[in-house]
Amino acid sequence: MTTAGVCAMPNFEPLLLMMDHTGSFKTQVAHLNTPELEVSSNDHAVGQVIDAVSNSPCWSSTAIFVIEDDSQNGPDHVDAHRSIAFVASPWVRPHSIVHTNYNTTSMLRTIEDILGVQPLGLQDATAEPMSDIFAMTPNLQPYTVIVPSDLCQAPVDPTLVPACSNPNALKSQAYRSAHSGTWWEQQSQANHLVWNGPDKNDASLYNRLLWTGIMGDKPYPPNAGASDFAGSRDSDDGK
Repeated sequence: MTTAGVCAMPNFEPLLLMMDHTGSFKTQVAHLNTPELEVSSNDHAVGQVIDAVSNSPCWSSTAIFVIEDDSQNGPDHVDAHRSIAFVASPWVRPHSIVHTNYNTTSMLRTIEDILGVQPLGLQDATAEPMSDIFAMTPNLQPYTVIVPSDLCQAPVDPTLVPACSNPNALKSQAYRSAHSGTWWEQQSQANHLVWNGPDKNDASLYNRLLWTGIMGDKPYPPNAGASDFAGSRDSDDGK
């Protein structure tokens, strides 16, 4: 990453992290055998990346864009294909709420503008760049990764996260999975789920299994429509 205190990273570097889709509960690495543990591992990996970059000479000229490789279709109070997105950079506005509506092509357009390259096509060329999230003055404070405490407990392989044995490491409150890995594997078999390739399972079926396994008896959310939004516009929290 660095050479004698000089940033040596390329101008653009894609990085794919595992676990965001969940699955393969019986054979997953390090006994990450529930969706909660798999997502914790993915989150921790993101934090490790930002920790490493923000503590390097590259930080002052870096923006890290984080997005799911595809959003899981399912009920949401805004849109069924909505996905999370994060931007980590000294140039991001700190402690601010930005209400501007952006989408995936907005993120792509922003990356292109930062790199000074031409758009790939019409969709990103006409997308609005994420200008409102950036500040004119950088905040060079580095980030320190927080270890999810559930990765420090059984059934996770204790060698997966060396920082678990460090009493000075920052750790979150432990989150206990509602069901064991055995339960998730049994449900996978009962619902004929397969994990040997992407997009091989019915999204609706797997969404409902995830909801039941994590939320229990709480009613599954209905699909929201335009009438729902119009009726609750005055009381909506804007999210």
